[in-house]
Formats: sequence, C-alpha cells, structure tokens
Amino acid sequence: MAKNADVDFSKLKAMFAELSSEAREKAIRLAYRKAANIIRDQAVRNAVRQMHFHDEDILKGIRSLVFREKIGFRVTDAWKYGSKSPRGGMWASDWQKDNNPDPRWMPILAWHEDGTQQRRTRGGLGKRTARLLGTGRRTGALKPKRFIGEAVDQKKDSINDELKKFIINDVRRITKKYGCK
Repeated sequence: MAKNADVDFSKLKAMFAELSSEAREKAIRLAYRKAANIIRDQAVRNAVRQMHFHDEDILKGIRSLVFREKIGFRVTDAWKYGSKSPRGGMWASDWQKDNNPDPRWMPILAWHEDGTQQRRTRGGLGKRTARLLGTGRRTGALKPKRFIGEAVDQKKDSINDELKKFIINDVRRITKKYGCK
C-alpha cells in the first residue's frame, strides 16, 4: 500500500489549464494506456504461469483498451472482431487436419479464462440424438484459470498511485512539447 503524501497540485492545474482540450485528452489517455499495460503485462505473466506454454500469437490476445468516450480502460482476452489477423486464439487447421475446408477461429484465451463445461462427442449420431441417448465419449472440461482477474487483484492497490504519476508526467511532457510554460 502506498502512503498518503501531501502534494501541491497548483502547478499541475495551471499547466493543465493551458493545454487545449485535445492535448488534455491525449495526456489522460496516455496515462490510462500505461496503467492498463501494467495490468495487461501481469495478466500475460499469469497466463504463462497457469497455462504452462508460451505462444506469442496467443498471448497477444490479452489486450488493453482505453475508452474514447469515457475515462477508463479495460483489459480483455477477446480478439479484435473484423480484423484480418485476429489474436487470442488459433485456427482450427493448426490443431486439426491441414486440409480442413472450413477453418474456424478458436478463442483459446477466452476458454482458459472462463473455463468450459463438460462436453461429449456426437458418437456418429446427430447432436440432439447424442445428447438424449448419452452416447459419445466425454472430452472433458477446462477449469477456469482467471488470469486477468488475478492480475487485477494483484495490481489494484498500486495502480492508482501509478496512474497519478503517469498523469503528472504526461501533462508535463505534453506542456513541454506544445510550448506551454
């Protein structure tokens, strides 16, 4: 836990008042991006430790998003929808046959974060018939790893102090860049 300290924010308020609205927004968004990346990096470390593998393409799926319209950020395991190279999963053809005619995107990180329920194969029957008859072998379930939730719990005490430091440093840097006092 950080100790409380008395800080004189009068200079910071004066610098912040001199900035244009775009520069103010930029300074705050930079600070939030740095704070979000601290939690993101901790989530990546937790994922590597809990899932016992280190694949850069899959770990790029843990993303930090800074909100544009609101003040805040989110760390998520979802890939960017609609992009040409989605992250955070793997193509079905990477783990099935190479000649798979319909490769689908598999959200590996989302499965590990939230877990999955017990599943069965169809056993040569349709999905509904296999469910009613209980045929097919069990393929198991993934236990939830909660690596992002753990990262938030590990860093929530220190992130507020870090965020204050980032805001002060970014306001100072942007006032120097745009020629304010």
